[in-house]
Amino acid sequence: MSDDKRHIRRLQQVAPAESAITTSVESCTCTNCGRDIHLDETQPVIRLIHAHCPHCTHRYLIPGRVDEFVLLDRIRIGATGNLYQAQNLSNNSRVAIRFLPDRSIISEASRRENLQRELLVFLQLNNVHLPRVFDLRVVNQQPFLVTELVLGETTDARLKQHTRLPEIDALRLTHDVADGISALHKAGLIHGNITPNSVVMDAQGIIRLSNPGLLGIPRRDQRGGIYGTPLFIAPEVLKGGPDTPRSDVYSLGVMLYLLLTGEHPFEGKTLDEMLKAQMLAVSFPIGEHVPTLNSATREIVRRAMKRNPAERYADGQAIGDDIRAALCKLSPPAAALPVTPLPAKRLPVAAWSVPLIQVRPGFRYAALATVAISLLFWWLSIDPGPLGCRNASVVRPSTGFSAVSAGAVATCIYPLEPKWLDLCLGTASTRGTTFWKRNALIFSGVGNTIGNTYDNCRFMCTSLRSPYIISIALDDLTAEDPSARAGILVHANLTADAPAVFFGCTANGELLLMCRSQKGTDMQIIRSRVLPNSALRPLGLRLECNANRYRACVKTRDGDWLVFGYCQADILWRSSKIGLAVASGSADKLAAAEISDIRILVPFQ
Repeated sequence: MSDDKRHIRRLQQVAPAESAITTSVESCTCTNCGRDIHLDETQPVIRLIHAHCPHCTHRYLIPGRVDEFVLLDRIRIGATGNLYQAQNLSNNSRVAIRFLPDRSIISEASRRENLQRELLVFLQLNNVHLPRVFDLRVVNQQPFLVTELVLGETTDARLKQHTRLPEIDALRLTHDVADGISALHKAGLIHGNITPNSVVMDAQGIIRLSNPGLLGIPRRDQRGGIYGTPLFIAPEVLKGGPDTPRSDVYSLGVMLYLLLTGEHPFEGKTLDEMLKAQMLAVSFPIGEHVPTLNSATREIVRRAMKRNPAERYADGQAIGDDIRAALCKLSPPAAALPVTPLPAKRLPVAAWSVPLIQVRPGFRYAALATVAISLLFWWLSIDPGPLGCRNASVVRPSTGFSAVSAGAVATCIYPLEPKWLDLCLGTASTRGTTFWKRNALIFSGVGNTIGNTYDNCRFMCTSLRSPYIISIALDDLTAEDPSARAGILVHANLTADAPAVFFGCTANGELLLMCRSQKGTDMQIIRSRVLPNSALRPLGLRLECNANRYRACVKTRDGDWLVFGYCQADILWRSSKIGLAVASGSADKLAAAEISDIRILVPFQ
């Protein structure tokens, strides 16, 4: 036997135990040089190890096969399961395989049922910051999850390069993670493994959790050991207590502390000393590491890391709300991350920032005049219908709209000039008006909100029975309430609690993609981004529909269309309403939006 073969066999004996369930493959392709590597000399491969390509000496994983999946590379070895990149031979797609560390999960009926129940709940979630879960498999009593492959730079790797992050970048990253775990908490699930190594910025610049968390994995093994990274686990969980949304908040607070300072919050020469300080909640004051931190940011970290769970934020949404408020108080950094122009005919990415919609001084007076004219038109208008809706044709400018680039939906090339209906959706939105000012639409109304379980807003809409793209330029939003919203709204019908998708902005400068996937449920924030302060420029919004899937894109005046997020909603084309919406955040105060360049494209017929 050759020395290389002996070395490989010796390494196979100490490789991760789950690799023993894999079967061998005859050859693989080097990811570095692209040449084929024949594996006859190392068969049977019963344990996965790394070797060197005979052509370019690049280090690669000797692959093994589990069911129809070929494990190509090991992404991470962790306490909650080893993670591999795999190829699905049935459809030639790339997925992630995570072997669960505790085999008793599937041997005990109660634990197996709990895992299946949590898996079904997770499958119904639709949040851009969470990975999708495709399947649960068991091979030779070894359970493993088949999930979406999330690749990119981990936050841990980013910290090693930059030591610590600027305050506004750290808050934005943590806000996106809070949005993801908020969806978990609303569904009754706990993540339990929030660390910088599990948070990834993908190729589109979106912050993602690279794994679904515990998801059926018990916190302790049969010997009493703890699954997870100890320095990020809440003290009450280390003492044997259950995981709760508040323990996830604690982990998020520790990660935010690390992002802001580059140091762990607990001092000690050894891990045991650091754990003792953690159990006693004796953390080093964050303000002494970084004295320039905003007071709101310090308070978020302090409250999230409270030793008593009752004194922490209740869940991901609560801490996310405070992070969003803290971001609104901060000015953008002097040097923002550059936006790389996208090559033609490729899907755009979204690692960028866009300007804050501000009110021009001259428009304030125009808005006041608009409100006065709106009230006059409203008093002269007809009464609302039985659904609280007022139907009236909207007068358009005489000039038609030209076609625009349709991006990935290349078949949508035919521009429409539909007949718009002016509606009041919901019971708290019975005032407002709509009229054209040159080529811009002045659109005003009242209404509590666009979101939650019901929508109360001003809605100018039309009906389409095919795939479509709708795009607008949102020039201005004037409102007294900072929670006022305006943008593109798609509704399944004219009932306030129908499935819906909203893509637009708030008056305080937050870009939102929201989705109510089923009737009568809460509208979920799929993605949000606080827009930095800058001079007013039109903000382009575009929503692309294909069946029940939606893609939201955004651009600045001189920029390219960039993907902001994806969502899915149960909206039938035959009865859906597509258009524009504005809500003032209050039932007795008006909000006015100035919208131009309204375009609707449908497939060529």
